[in-house]
Amino acid sequence: MRKYRFLILLFLVSIVKVQALDNKTLLNEVDQMMASGKILDAYKTLEKADPQNNDLEIFLVKLNLALNFHVVQLQFENFGFTNISLDQSLDQLRKKAGKYDLYALKANDLIDSFIKFRPQESILYKVKSDFLYEIYLSPEIKTSIPRDTLLNELELASRKAIELKSADYETFFVLGFLLIGQSKFDEAQRILKSSVLQNSHYPPSYYNLAYAEYMLTNYDKAIADAKVAYNLYTDQTQKIDPLRLISYAFDVQSKTDSAIFYLNKALEISPKNPEVLLDQLYISIRENLTNQEKLVMEIILLDPESPEVYNSIIQAYQSKGKNYEPVLKILKDLEKVYPQNNKILGNLHFYQGQLLYDSNLVVSKKHFQQAQNYFSKTLPEDHEVFNVINMYLSTK
Repeated sequence: MRKYRFLILLFLVSIVKVQALDNKTLLNEVDQMMASGKILDAYKTLEKADPQNNDLEIFLVKLNLALNFHVVQLQFENFGFTNISLDQSLDQLRKKAGKYDLYALKANDLIDSFIKFRPQESILYKVKSDFLYEIYLSPEIKTSIPRDTLLNELELASRKAIELKSADYETFFVLGFLLIGQSKFDEAQRILKSSVLQNSHYPPSYYNLAYAEYMLTNYDKAIADAKVAYNLYTDQTQKIDPLRLISYAFDVQSKTDSAIFYLNKALEISPKNPEVLLDQLYISIRENLTNQEKLVMEIILLDPESPEVYNSIIQAYQSKGKNYEPVLKILKDLEKVYPQNNKILGNLHFYQGQLLYDSNLVVSKKHFQQAQNYFSKTLPEDHEVFNVINMYLSTK
């Protein structure tokens, strides 16, 4: 519960207190409740003190509890709370069914209403940016804010927070991230530099800065910033993207050995990472390296029932010369590995049929007929793949 003490102090030192003397006692009481795990009691106390959400200071603390200490939340407008013992984890409770007290808190509307009456209250724009970014990070949760509106309001709030000097490194990061999504790499670069100046230990800012530099063809800067991100990330899986970006920056400069070196470092962390294996395959096809068949096999074996796996491999060969012999050999070999799996056999024959279509139509059609037979044993009659097969078979 110590995390809460830091968070609440962060809010309290950042805002203009309207009723400082009255609220000080209340918030001290709430702080003590939180420290002992009485999350529900703390929220009830705040709700009783300001049920209409007229007090900005109390509202911000409510919002903090709602976002960080809920057990359930619905559409970012309703939040459920419970008291917990100090040995309980909120993350564990969130995965279990239970009875919780639910409270409505339409935060976005409330923030907008405060902004309407206090348009120069700089912290409000920072709070709005933070809140909307939380929603952005949860695309699986349906909210009342359309996606396009969310992105527009998030950008406006972030820019206003920067203009009114309430932005921190995360605000600059969010705006830089949005600008990258709009392909505004030059502005993104400037904004992200401000983020890393405010916090030199936040790896996402360095990674996104590296990406912006890469897109601006500043490859040496991209490599340097991506290396900082790589070193700062503590989660091993998060180190993969910086390593891939470093590889791209070396590869585009025709430094193939260095590009492969960093992909190998990524595979040391995640040996079955499909994106890294595909990166290696693209280079191997282009450079005609001997490990092509090994890479094709590894990629297919990640999920041999998935059409996406085969399509990704074929796309790699299409972009680098269309010599499909290594793929055809692997597909033929795998028929012996999965003699009882109709779905995999259907895929193996379907893609052999595709690859041979232009060069050997007779053999291609035989593979499509076999694919049709195998798929009929595992897929519904109206599956799209049968329409595709019939199109190929109807060719004279």
